[in-house]
Amino acid sequence: MNLNFTRSLRRIFSAAFLFGFLSAAFPEGGAAAASFTKIADGSTAIPNGTGSFIANNFGSPAAYGSTIAFAGKGSSGQSGIYVWDGTTLSRAADLTVAVPNGTGNFTNFSFYDYSVNSSGAVLFRAQGASGPGVYKMSGGTLSRVVDTSFAVPGGTGNFTNVYSLIDSGGLSAFGGQDRALKYGVYTYDGVTITTIANTNTVLPGTSAKLNFTDYVINNNASLAFSAYRSDNASAIYSYAAGALHLIADTNTTVPGTAFKFLSLQSPPNINGNMVTFVGYYNSYSAAGIYGANADGTGLTRLVDTTMTAPGGIGQFAQFYNGFTYLDGTLYFAARTSPGFPSGIYSVTGGTIAKVLAAGDVLDGKTVKSASYDSPGFGGGTMALTVTFTDNSIALYTTAIGGSTVSSFSSQSVTAGGFQLNLSLTAGQPYRLQGTTNLANTNAWVTLTNITTAPATLQYLDPLATNLPFRFYRLSSP
Repeated sequence: MNLNFTRSLRRIFSAAFLFGFLSAAFPEGGAAAASFTKIADGSTAIPNGTGSFIANNFGSPAAYGSTIAFAGKGSSGQSGIYVWDGTTLSRAADLTVAVPNGTGNFTNFSFYDYSVNSSGAVLFRAQGASGPGVYKMSGGTLSRVVDTSFAVPGGTGNFTNVYSLIDSGGLSAFGGQDRALKYGVYTYDGVTITTIANTNTVLPGTSAKLNFTDYVINNNASLAFSAYRSDNASAIYSYAAGALHLIADTNTTVPGTAFKFLSLQSPPNINGNMVTFVGYYNSYSAAGIYGANADGTGLTRLVDTTMTAPGGIGQFAQFYNGFTYLDGTLYFAARTSPGFPSGIYSVTGGTIAKVLAAGDVLDGKTVKSASYDSPGFGGGTMALTVTFTDNSIALYTTAIGGSTVSSFSSQSVTAGGFQLNLSLTAGQPYRLQGTTNLANTNAWVTLTNITTAPATLQYLDPLATNLPFRFYRLSSP
């Protein structure tokens, strides 16, 4: 949630304040739907590069809190992974950067296989002269996490491929392939690679073994992954409390129907104890997003194609790969029939709300579609791709989840500057920003980051008394 207000000095030390949302998207009727911050578009200069990004060559953004990562390209053949820290856009790596512990520079970057962890570190899959690897940018330092010089547990030689690495709580989870073209799910704590499942593993709920996995998602010590089994079935599995659990497969009855799943879309998501996934049934004409506990119990429907989107635009027809379950609410990307452009929605207890969709106005332009690719979620933040009716494309971020700002207490002008007094939710992360130009969504400057908030906060802005006015916003995360 963002709390925005304005400090404006009147005469000597009197103050006036304005509260509201910045960069809000306005649906028909003019009510503010959410507060969005633009990260990059076709006019954004490439960090450490030449010229601007090609707007239709952004990869699906990844997010955690104030950190957003995305793949981008430029008109001069530039390609790389870039990071937004809430204020500044920087390069994680591009084709001019040497591969850590490798030979030469990076030669290629995945446009979907990257993530942000809870510490704000960016992990990404990239190719070098010696093969693929997964790398981490943290605190300005680029390092190798795992590559094809690492041995596969069990004495089958080195990995020939590593992919889909997610890092959470110091534990890395990834998919790997060996020289015999066998796949597995692994974790790595920086010292030891541990096998969670491989082609010798008989999976729960069946006598079949793992054949292939293409996505592995983890949340601290719990994992969720897509599995394609030796019996040709697709399934979703979790690894929690030291054991594998079946979430759903093609023998599972779809909640609320008499049908069984025909296929389970990859990737799943795991947030806390909730595993969510997209499943298809009834000759693939119907689909939904479903959730279950990480131990495989409690499978339930969250949203499906029998449900109608708000705004009179019909029933949902397709669900995209980006979704997350947070504080009892599912956030997801979908389109409606017949062929309506994609939008972002939320559902809580069966009640569906629109976050951003076609026809909304954002930064003075009309939205054509929101996130035709997969939006990124993490740490109470969503990052998404927005296409406007003038066919321009931009990446945006917005906070999701419940409000973490209790109240705005008071403000005062002291001899040392302008003092803000806030009542906060103790333990939550916050970011306080200021600007003198509301028309420029990229002009916000971070004044302070609060990792673990106290119940009350006093912040003194010593520069405010030298300015005719200043706008403030407080966001969490």
